[in-house]
Amino acid sequence: MTYRSLRFLAVLFIVAGWMTMAPSPAAAQVDSDFIAFPRNFVDMSGRNTKNPRQLPFNRMPGLSPDYEVGPGDELDLTIVGDSPQTFSLKISGAGEITVPLVGPIKVAGMTAEQVEKAVAAGLKDRQLLNNPEVLVFISAYESKTIYALGEVDRPGEYGVSYQTRLADLIFMAGGLDFTAARYGFLHRRVSATAPEWRPTFVAANDVQLARAPDQARPGFEVIRIDLQPLKDGKAFEQNYVLRNGDVFYAPRRTIDVVYVIGDVGRAGAFEMPEEKKLTALQAISWAGGPTRTAKMSKGVLVRFEGTQRREMAVDFEAMLRGDTPDIDVRANDVIFVPGSEAKTMGYGILSTIPRVLISGLLIF
Repeated sequence: MTYRSLRFLAVLFIVAGWMTMAPSPAAAQVDSDFIAFPRNFVDMSGRNTKNPRQLPFNRMPGLSPDYEVGPGDELDLTIVGDSPQTFSLKISGAGEITVPLVGPIKVAGMTAEQVEKAVAAGLKDRQLLNNPEVLVFISAYESKTIYALGEVDRPGEYGVSYQTRLADLIFMAGGLDFTAARYGFLHRRVSATAPEWRPTFVAANDVQLARAPDQARPGFEVIRIDLQPLKDGKAFEQNYVLRNGDVFYAPRRTIDVVYVIGDVGRAGAFEMPEEKKLTALQAISWAGGPTRTAKMSKGVLVRFEGTQRREMAVDFEAMLRGDTPDIDVRANDVIFVPGSEAKTMGYGILSTIPRVLISGLLIF
């Protein structure tokens, strides 16, 4: 072995020995007792630590950072410093906590981070600390009452003691029924003076909700929810975190149809979109379009308005050319496209269509 190799090995052993004896900066920070910290400081590997500046702070297992605290929730509030102080505080029915030396602070509707900032601002305003550092841990989550009504498998009242999102509530209620409409409605109290809403259940539904599901009651707001992603198994963007007293209502889907008869590829009754937007040419295309013998310029639209029956001559051929605008059709309208052989028979059908058929739900 050469002299150069021996010198290299000697230097290597010296460096290795120095590294094992000298404490790392991270170890020095962890072993320091300069600051005491709440029990829920954890690093990414799950080990306890005393260094909050590098590692995340868990508000509470299962709660998302955007969870808004409310009456009944319990908080562990720590004021970090040379002599750290931790207070166990419960949010009052008025949505307030009382912090020693600071006084009452309205925190209902705030996230834990916002509570930290509000308390820190109170300490600074009273000149108790120049740069206060405050940590908030949600130690207890108050049981909340939420409602799932309408076209779900098990409509009713649900008490939960953990953070619940709208999709969770729908699944707890057994999921959406096949008869549920595309849009549901989330009723939420927005005024502190609004009374708590406990719906009256009649045949598993609230009568007033069934009549006007999109109408807000005094002190409440109504959020329209597009349920189609849930039905299709796609991402549900309107998955709100629910609050105490929230009421979700899924209305029954009403099936409206339009009838297309005469010289078309597939005559029958066709379901209208839930948005109730359908034109005459769209309906004819759903029916397979006109046949070669169809007289599109001699079309007829039959409309029922209450007990009145009205016939209108419509030039569908001019609509196809773009000479006249397409027209919107309504639920229970009958579109008749005559043909050279079917014209007489078609008018006979139009004159004898029973009213009960017009309200039928048979879709071809």
